[in-house]
Amino acid sequence: MEDTRVYCGADAASDHYLLVLKIKLKLHRNPDQPKTKARIDTQKLENEMFKSRISVQLRNRFAVLEVEERY
Repeated sequence: MEDTRVYCGADAASDHYLLVLKIKLKLHRNPDQPKTKARIDTQKLENEMFKSRISVQLRNRFAVLEVEERY
């Protein structure tokens, strides 16, 4: 914790005091998870069959999102 303040005069319709904290948090990588280096193979996109299959999959995935937004 970096800083703590109590505001006694804050009107919160309660008998409790308003407490404000500043917290500094350092996040670390989980050592149990393996490191993955995701590389995109752009050479596959030169194949027309692969390119059309991927575009259909992407279109279908985002079509579901468009239907949900309408409701």
